[in-house]
Amino acid sequence: MDWSIARELAQVARKDGQKFDCATWLDSARELPKKYFNAEVSKHLTGKGTEAWEILCFKVNKSQLSVIEQALETAGLVLGSDTSRGYHSEMTCADFLERVGWEIGTWTFSCLY
Repeated sequence: MDWSIARELAQVARKDGQKFDCATWLDSARELPKKYFNAEVSKHLTGKGTEAWEILCFKVNKSQLSVIEQALETAGLVLGSDTSRGYHSEMTCADFLERVGWEIGTWTFSCLY
C-alpha cells in the first residue's frame, strides 16, 4: 500500500473516530483501483458523490488562446473563483447555445448576436 492510500485511510479514521471500520476500508483499498478508492473516500468525507469526468485535449491556434483565456477568466469572475475551469467552459458553451437558439436536438438559427 502506498502513502497516498494510507493518507486517505487516516482521513477516514480521523472522521470516524471509534466507528472506523478498518478491515472494510483496507479491503476496499486493496481491491479498488486507486482513483475509485479516492472517490469512495471523498464521498465518505463530504457526503457527496463525485460525477464521472473526462479530460478534453484539443489544439488551438496561438491567436485563439487569448480569447479563450479571457472567456474563462470572465466566467470565473461571474461564476466564482471556487468553481472549476471545466464548469466555466460548460457555462460559456451553454451561453453560446442559448444565444444561437439551441433547442434539444435541433438548431433553430434564431441567433441573438
